Amino acid sequence: MELLLIRHGKAETNGKIAGHKDFPLSSEGIEESIRLAKQLLGFNITHLYSSPLSRALVTSTIIGDTLGINPIILEELKERNAGVFNGLSKEEAMKKYPNQWQQSWSNPLSAPPEGESFQDVVKRIEKLISNLMEQTTDETIAFVSHSGCINIILLMLIGINKELFPLFKLDTASVTSISINKGKTPFINYINRISLFK
Repeated sequence: MELLLIRHGKAETNGKIAGHKDFPLSSEGIEESIRLAKQLLGFNITHLYSSPLSRALVTSTIIGDTLGINPIILEELKERNAGVFNGLSKEEAMKKYPNQWQQSWSNPLSAPPEGESFQDVVKRIEKLISNLMEQTTDETIAFVSHSGCINIILLMLIGINKELFPLFKLDTASVTSISINKGKTPFINYINRISLFK
């Protein structure tokens, strides 16, 4: 099975921490998603899953309309909930919650007030990853999600210590491809690819 991890198109965050704040796609993000959808036409994607947050859901809807597939919403694919930091700039969060900011980003077990720790996100998607590892199909499936969630999925699949998060830089509307075969170590085909024809 080939798993495509797709980060949503650019959102209108204006430098704010997104988390569970439901920022919409920007016009640039819509253009990115349309361009990506056309590139995915040759991938024979059979199942398309999406985070329910609108920046991911609109991206997946654009992809689905192009491919003729209806995206299925998975709550597990949401971005990490940044709690009280949602919608704030980094500077605002550091000024308003200096101690909580330092703790929540330096300790994977620490969650911002009203939010999730990195380990909370790991627990949220553990069953999803476990089910993936049992697949024997040759199908190609796609997850449209967020940088934080995709990073954690990558770390879980390749067996790297999740405390290293975040490890990979992921651009908007980028694709990461992983081959998964039951009983074998997942193989990373590529990470953070913008053009799928390189």
